[in-house]
Amino acid sequence: MKLLSPALNPDTLTDAWLIEAVEIALVTGDDIADCRFSDDALENIEARRLEFHGCRFKNCMFSALDVHSLYFLNCEFDNCDLSNLRILNGAVHRCTFVRCRLTGALLDKCSVQNALWQECRMDYLSVSASKLKAVRFEQCHMERAAFVECPLSGCEFSGCAMKLVEFAHAPLKGVDLSDDDIEGIQVELSLLRGTKVNSLQAVALAKMLGIEVI
Repeated sequence: MKLLSPALNPDTLTDAWLIEAVEIALVTGDDIADCRFSDDALENIEARRLEFHGCRFKNCMFSALDVHSLYFLNCEFDNCDLSNLRILNGAVHRCTFVRCRLTGALLDKCSVQNALWQECRMDYLSVSASKLKAVRFEQCHMERAAFVECPLSGCEFSGCAMKLVEFAHAPLKGVDLSDDDIEGIQVELSLLRGTKVNSLQAVALAKMLGIEVI
C-alpha cells in the first residue's frame, strides 16, 4: 500500500506555542498552519472547530480537549501523547504518528486517509463510523482496540500486537493479519471472509468460532 506523505516544507515552518496559536485561531477563525511545536502541551480547550495544517509536533501532549470538529492535515507527530484524544466529525489526512501514545483515543465519524501510525501505543483505541483509506499501522500495540462500523479494506496492519481487538460491523476483506498477534480477537465469522491469516492463526480462529480442527 502506497501512502502519501505529509507535504511539509521545513523552510517555511515557524516555531510556536500551542496555546497561543490556538487562542489566535479561535479569535480569527483561521487555520493553524506551518508551525513547529516542540516540548509543548495543549490542555482544557473547548472549541467548535480547529484545523492544523502543515504542522510538526514533537514531544507534545494533548489533554482534555473538547473540540467538535478537529482536523489534522499534512502533519507530523513524533513522540507525542494523544491519550484519550477525541476526534469527532473531523479528519486525519496525510499525517504520520511515530512513537506516539494514543491510549483510549476516539475517532468517530472521521475521514482518515494516507495516515501512518508507527511504533505507537494504542491500547483501547476506538474507531467508529469512520472512512479509512490508505491507512497503515506498523509495530503498534493495540490491545483491546475497537473498530466499529468501518470497512477496513483500506487498512494495513504489520507486526502489530492486536490481542482482544474487537471488530464489529467492520469487514476485514482483503486485510492481511498474518504478521500480527491477533490472539483472542472478537469478530463475527462473516467479517473474516477474504481476510489473510497464517496457518496457526487459522487454527486458533477456527477453535474460537467453534470449529473442530482434526
